[in-house]
Amino acid sequence: MPLTGCHHNPAVTRENLDPGTTQILLTLIREAYKELFLNPKPTKSVTLNGSVDKKRVVSSKLGFISITRESAAVEFPVVIQGKELLQKLRQIPLFSAVSITGELVEKPSKVSDPNAPPQYELVASSIDCLSPFPKDIVLTENDNFAPESRFLQLRFHTEFRHRLRFREWLQSTLSSVASKYDYSAITTPMLFKSTPEGAREFLVPTRTRGRAYALVQSPQQYKQALMASGIRGYQQFAVCFRDEDLRADRQPEFMQFDMEKSYADGRQITSDIENIVKEAWQRLCEDHTLYKYGDSFIPVQNQHASRPDIQKLESQNIPALPKEPFPRLTYHECMTLYGSDKPDLRIPGQISDVTKHVSENFVSMITYLKDSTVEAWKFHLGSSVREVRAFVHEFMDGLNTQFRDHPDGTPQVLIFDPQQPRDGFSSLGPEGIDPLLPDLGPGDLEPGDVVVFQARKKGPFYGGSTNLGEVRKRIFDAAVAKGLIEAPEGFKFLWVTEFPLFSPEEDDTPGQGGTAGFSATHHPFTAPLTPQDFELLRTDPLKAKADAYDLVLNGTEIGGGSRRIHRADIQEAIMREVLGMSEERIADFEPLLSALRCAPPHAGFAFGFDRLCALLTGTNSIRDVIAFPKSMKGEDLFARSPGELTESQLETYHLKLRE
Repeated sequence: MPLTGCHHNPAVTRENLDPGTTQILLTLIREAYKELFLNPKPTKSVTLNGSVDKKRVVSSKLGFISITRESAAVEFPVVIQGKELLQKLRQIPLFSAVSITGELVEKPSKVSDPNAPPQYELVASSIDCLSPFPKDIVLTENDNFAPESRFLQLRFHTEFRHRLRFREWLQSTLSSVASKYDYSAITTPMLFKSTPEGAREFLVPTRTRGRAYALVQSPQQYKQALMASGIRGYQQFAVCFRDEDLRADRQPEFMQFDMEKSYADGRQITSDIENIVKEAWQRLCEDHTLYKYGDSFIPVQNQHASRPDIQKLESQNIPALPKEPFPRLTYHECMTLYGSDKPDLRIPGQISDVTKHVSENFVSMITYLKDSTVEAWKFHLGSSVREVRAFVHEFMDGLNTQFRDHPDGTPQVLIFDPQQPRDGFSSLGPEGIDPLLPDLGPGDLEPGDVVVFQARKKGPFYGGSTNLGEVRKRIFDAAVAKGLIEAPEGFKFLWVTEFPLFSPEEDDTPGQGGTAGFSATHHPFTAPLTPQDFELLRTDPLKAKADAYDLVLNGTEIGGGSRRIHRADIQEAIMREVLGMSEERIADFEPLLSALRCAPPHAGFAFGFDRLCALLTGTNSIRDVIAFPKSMKGEDLFARSPGELTESQLETYHLKLRE
């Protein structure tokens, strides 16, 4: 039966078509659909937008231009023909934004392989300069742009863009993996109120006289309230604000990957976090390759490996993580063995207590403390005694006075030298170094080996490091920088647990403003570790341990968390009876205390996301992974903020500047 009348004859329906005709009709429709939608014909007319990377005029009739888009060069060349277009080409500065329209033409193949992919070139019919690059910006090789020109640094230093691209990938991946473990993405406010959680805040004045917001230090109280609302788990990439003294790994405005889960304790949360890290790391190994940028490295997605700025770099596969659980050390073990609550397990050797082996005369040489603990650390450099001696002198001369002239005493560095009396350890007394050797770790001393001694006060550990712990890390880093030893490689994770619940107050931290003389080590919502620690709240709070945990990577804390106090009466009693907070300050926490009246047990964790990105992209500064970071003075040098308050603003927000 012919089909030509089917469309026009209303009497022809599916019911009165024979099966053979119906099948033919459906086949034709399918083929037409494929032709129109699934296999569209490529158009030859192309408009290409991008910036001018290179241009070359061959003759009065022929020229070429290379276009880039986000550092990736367009794969096919652009051919410019004709006097008018060539004249335009000559007038367009390099790096200008252009729009080129032309015909995409297949180039004649120079290879005999019939399976070789076709090569194309764009023959331009028009070229328009959308934005000429300023002539007053002069670019040279290895330009070092000022922070005020951060946009130029991001544009011409490809490593910054690769870090930002990796940051985007990591954020998406962590969120995706966390959702598999019942952590739901929820956004909480950034405008909060002033509460004494442990850090200084940024206040935001309002037009209501005497009223101000505070920018959140973290979403801590909001996420605990979410647990009271019945949410099983919560996750958020939260922007947080703290008015702290700045370092390379601190910013007043930073991001953390924040998580919380109900009916969970420290073991459950650390298990979740470890699983999330390992699954994300597996995806990292599958999708990325490490490319070396000078002394640094950056993971780049394999799909971007064809970029011109990548192809010339040395590459290596990302090492897989061991299948075994991450090692765990208590806070006390870390401070005892490494002098740090975030030790880098790649640094060799552990600190030893050698108090019982050293003479009173030696102790009096290194400290004024009457009752002290003397610790030592052995370090193998593998260089000649002469080189090591020169290195040690230079290191000690350049050591910050806060470490060199520490109140507990000056670190004493002795070098094993067989040419000297008692091998260079005569200051230890008649027996020299021999009584200490069993405690300093395996292996005999070799010429040029260093032993660092440091005294400290006897008693429990508080804070993040001892003086010897700081000197140990600095002398190791200095030896790497000097080329005396190889830089450590790989990634080593570590869980640090059982932190003190409270720590003596320091002058430079606001704490919780109580009268007890100590404050919460992490924050006042952290629960005691055991029932015994809970009982210590009544008798000796400084001895109580917390169900708190930090995740450390290569000597940097990348995140931390704790089990929370989930009962309102206990939380209020700790604030009032243990910390000695005033009724006025406790009232600031009334919304949270109200929520805790119906909250289940819960615990949480937060990654320092900027720090994590910096570590995984081979940089020591989180400013390298933030598009527009603040300076060491807390200033945004690109935007020139913070700005000075005007009289109009002072009047609007009921403010007055003090003399």
